[in-house]
Amino acid sequence: MTVAQSTAISPSSHAPHSGHFSAGVEVDPSGHSLLFISGQLATDSQGQVVGADIRTQARAVFANLAAVLSTANGDISDVVSMTVFLTARADFDGFNEVRNEIFGTEPYPSSTLVVVAGLVLPEHLVEVNAIAALTAPR
Repeated sequence: MTVAQSTAISPSSHAPHSGHFSAGVEVDPSGHSLLFISGQLATDSQGQVVGADIRTQARAVFANLAAVLSTANGDISDVVSMTVFLTARADFDGFNEVRNEIFGTEPYPSSTLVVVAGLVLPEHLVEVNAIAALTAPR
């Protein structure tokens, strides 16, 4: 599936979005399987934290998310929903910049962003979990 095979839901009663996300995403379940992706962090294959700034960590998080999707025969365009956890509100603009690079075309996945007190290691600035709708069987 690609993003083009899902439908963005944008009620006229909502204000326009400032970012690359949809208020809702509709997917026809026939012929699709859902992939629930655990929170991805900015870590390398050895478990070491990648980067000390939000943009570097966000790119690493999305690379790790893409690796999970690829293993399941999907790609980033299959993401229909995600939850983002930031440890600092000040990192929103930097994260949003990277997210907008990754999800460049509509319809965008639905998204929730939460600022939290901390993640598994204090060096982690961002964590993202996601749901993807895949068409190809594993």
